[in-house]
Amino acid sequence: LITTVFLGQLATGFLIISEVSSVFLQTKNNFSISGIVLSLAVPGFFFIGLAGIVADLFDRKKIIIFANFLLTVVILLMLFLLEHAIILIILSFAYFGVNSFFIPAVSAASAQLVKKRQLLIANSLFISTLYGGVILGSFLAGIANFFVGHTVTLVISEVLLVLAVVVPFYLPKLEPHLRRGVSIRQESANVFRGFIYTFKFRIVWFFFLIFSLTQGVIAFGTTLTPGFFDEVIGLSIKESPLFIFPLVGFGLALGAVFAYRIKIEESILFISTGDISSINA
Repeated sequence: LITTVFLGQLATGFLIISEVSSVFLQTKNNFSISGIVLSLAVPGFFFIGLAGIVADLFDRKKIIIFANFLLTVVILLMLFLLEHAIILIILSFAYFGVNSFFIPAVSAASAQLVKKRQLLIANSLFISTLYGGVILGSFLAGIANFFVGHTVTLVISEVLLVLAVVVPFYLPKLEPHLRRGVSIRQESANVFRGFIYTFKFRIVWFFFLIFSLTQGVIAFGTTLTPGFFDEVIGLSIKESPLFIFPLVGFGLALGAVFAYRIKIEESILFISTGDISSINA
């Protein structure tokens, strides 16, 4: 399961670098990059609730395989339309929309594959792989983009996703433990009640707002980065990822060290804070 996640996140890293490079070379403006940045977040915002319900009702193994298969189809379409910036951004929204269903299924599946006392370790490993895979993939994609261009970089993304389709076939069945008579409507109502209950607590709103604002700053910086490095620093879109992602990876590593230094006996709230720090770093 971790191998599947790692392959998928590596593929996503290669996709992002290839997209940004292709779109920026075509348009030479930051506004077009904002479309790619929006595609990273907007589909998840709208689909994550539905994706969670699907993961609660259907075999997680089938969801993982089917989602990865659809992602390979989207990448294949991108390969044929790589020089059309607007269509590429639309397909990027499709990619991350499908990816919204992959992540909850994998998260739920990881809880099925380990014992209860191993859940904390499994969750930490899942989060580290989820975000570390993208960072590593983006750095490796930056190297590939520098030497062989964005088209070959996207081909590598496609190959990684094909592997991510094949590997899950070796997983056991991961059917959820459903109560008799459970329907999508009931699950949707339960999810809605869960959100309402959770957001009754002020501390939840505090961390939600901090996390949202942090991601907003990151998105703002990401949108400006290609143009800034190209026009101000003098590093082209092929060169700038080689400078950026080692620093991002270093920040991620520092955040992970901070997270794992917290003792397991301490409250889940502080553990969650550490995990958020590692993600934002």
